[in-house]
Amino acid sequence: MSENKAQVSRCPFSAAAKNFDPFDPTFLEQPFSTLKELRESEPVFFDEKLGYWVVTRMDDAKAILRNQKDFSADIVLDPIVPLYQSTIENFMRSGFHGGGGSLVNDVNPEHDERRKWLAKSLTPQRVKELEPFVREAVVKCIDGFVKDGEVDLVKMLGNQVPAVVLLNFLAIPQEDLERVKAWAEPTILFSWGHPTESDQNHMADMLGEFWHYCKAHIAKLRDNLGDDVVSEAIRGQQEKSLWTDDELTRMVLNFTFAGHDTTTNAAANMFETLMKHRESWDDLCRNPALIPNAVEECIRFAPSVISHRRRAVNNITIGSAEIQANDKILIYFAAANRDDATFANGDTFDIHRDGPNRHVTFGFGWHACYGAPLARLELRIMLEEMTKRLPHIHLKPHQRFEYAPLNTTMRGPSHVYVQWNPALNPLPLDRPSN
Repeated sequence: MSENKAQVSRCPFSAAAKNFDPFDPTFLEQPFSTLKELRESEPVFFDEKLGYWVVTRMDDAKAILRNQKDFSADIVLDPIVPLYQSTIENFMRSGFHGGGGSLVNDVNPEHDERRKWLAKSLTPQRVKELEPFVREAVVKCIDGFVKDGEVDLVKMLGNQVPAVVLLNFLAIPQEDLERVKAWAEPTILFSWGHPTESDQNHMADMLGEFWHYCKAHIAKLRDNLGDDVVSEAIRGQQEKSLWTDDELTRMVLNFTFAGHDTTTNAAANMFETLMKHRESWDDLCRNPALIPNAVEECIRFAPSVISHRRRAVNNITIGSAEIQANDKILIYFAAANRDDATFANGDTFDIHRDGPNRHVTFGFGWHACYGAPLARLELRIMLEEMTKRLPHIHLKPHQRFEYAPLNTTMRGPSHVYVQWNPALNPLPLDRPSN
């Protein structure tokens, strides 16, 4: 292909593509109408400001995600904003090292070998065994606010349960919960946001501290291996040299973020969506058998991961776009999930929908989310317990839903405030004493 032809193919022609700005606060607040317009008018286009191809149709998204020969996941965790020189120096002082080892950005053959080794930590039987622990965590959270009559479901449920469950899965002591959450918090803005140099350096300080914590955690586990995922990775290092020491540290660091913030935002989106579609919430309260399907529809309709990235390894055509080797691609899961070619009336929320799990919220193909079974378990149990104990909750009036920080990838409301009359709680022990 000539340079001129390549240049022409990179020029967006639709108004939606020319005006696209993923860092516009109004876009993160409500991206779906813009993504629908892009999907219908120019489903693949090159955004000069970002330096990425933007992909919005389901067929194109799956074609990229399943194709490990022509597309690499090695840029998934790279900062959208390149590191400032001062941040690089900061990292060098801290000992923090970027790179692979985290599954999400691994390439083959390492990715498949590591994933196969870790699969034993999250088999269907293992997930089933974790259910009592997850339910206990959910029940404990609800016990803390069931008699109050008002709560922020993000702060008191959606944020708490994934953290407790994840720390157990990684064998991190529960007393370190708040410290670990604080360390993991900057990752969204660092990898997918638009931080200033000062912001980036502050986040580098946090990541440096967390890096040393993770190294120390791995060292402790080496002397007392358990059935957690970190212990399995250590065994994989010892028996098959599947990870270096730095790669093990990166895995723990990135699993902590991936397993917490993604599920927290998924829960926040789920409760916001169901409260805004109150007839669906009432259906779930009357018929709990609908809950597994409702979980899938919630994460299809309002995913916590709205986009993901790939790098082209070879020259390849996607749609009508001629993508060159080393070009970067931003795949909008939130657009693909509402593609009418896959989901009839994709912009309609319907917990009775057949096959809502055809979404790509957890990715697709060889890099599908390792922790998806655990996230599904947590979301299902949250709905089971909330519909049983607080079926009469409703949104607090006049609240504004805010989505932060500004970034290309993660989306969930910071707060979901609900109210109810505790005297009407269906379980007698949940009612305030006179």
